[in-house]
Amino acid sequence: MLDKVTVTRRGQTGEFPLGADMTATLDVIPQPGRPVPFRPFLHRGDWTDDTDGNVWTVVRAHLHEDDDDRGRAYLWYEYEVVNDMRKL
Repeated sequence: MLDKVTVTRRGQTGEFPLGADMTATLDVIPQPGRPVPFRPFLHRGDWTDDTDGNVWTVVRAHLHEDDDDRGRAYLWYEYEVVNDMRKL
């Protein structure tokens, strides 16, 4: 099992000039026992895909730290994204 990627769609916005913009939040959580995800941390303007093959452009990136059920720390990523490949 690789990283767990969860997509939470937020809806459309008029913030971006191209077409019907769909915003979402992508959470990337490492597999149990790993301290960081396999995927590298992305920055504003980077592109990524989800498990369904949809392409997203990162608008904002957040790095979080949590503890698993055994008290071991791990890092996970949260990205605020907009659909398709965009030039920001």
